[in-house]
Amino acid sequence: MTSRMIPLKSVAVVENNLIEQLRVMSLTQDPNAIPTNADNTNNAKQWLAPAPVSSISDSDEKSDWWKEKNAGVKVFITTDPELLRQYYKMRHEVYCVENGWENYYSAENELDHKGKIIVAVKEGRVVGGMRLLTSRWVEYFPNEVPGTEFTYRSFLKKFELNTEAVISEISAFFVEKNHRDSTISTMMLEQAFEESKLQNCTYNIGISTPLLNRSHRKDIKRLGYKVEIYSYPWKPHKSQNYVASCPIVIFLTESL
Repeated sequence: MTSRMIPLKSVAVVENNLIEQLRVMSLTQDPNAIPTNADNTNNAKQWLAPAPVSSISDSDEKSDWWKEKNAGVKVFITTDPELLRQYYKMRHEVYCVENGWENYYSAENELDHKGKIIVAVKEGRVVGGMRLLTSRWVEYFPNEVPGTEFTYRSFLKKFELNTEAVISEISAFFVEKNHRDSTISTMMLEQAFEESKLQNCTYNIGISTPLLNRSHRKDIKRLGYKVEIYSYPWKPHKSQNYVASCPIVIFLTESL
């Protein structure tokens, strides 16, 4: 029997399911346990990094108002040492200090060198950033677990998508808390998707909480891309305090 794609219709129900699965996994210490029962447990801390859910209505999709709002913000790929220093410093502050992810490795690392760092800069200061990786540059992405069902190729096969496609992934993504209105994150997503297309990527895949995936879906639709959230619980990471998460897929070669 083939698997069926299940877009996230009711994020509240699915998020409760994922949070309970997270709770049971942490109690059993079995990283491969995927329980199915759920209650209204709220033990998991939400990922604060990119931005809160946007208050913009769906009628604003495909509008460029967000560029005008942040006319003083420039988004680009950088190799500048000072901007990278600011990016790594703020990455640590957001993930480790603000979110309390004590096991998150926020320092500059090999994946940063293999990928491309995108920053949002306002008046010479980094106010947001992300790392872009593609399957041309790395064998496995940071959110994958080699040898398990938690790899993107396994995920694509399960949902009958193109397993031979070039994939990109956004990770280490954040916006400074004083600028979290979703507009800067949208600008960075646009830059990442354009670079992904230059690398001939078919999909951009991300792993995040259902709440943030829902927020990003609205931003991504505003850019004109087809996007789906999948109710497929991803293996929690110790480095991310075992937060419950699921995949979001951007179809880079398909428009709305």
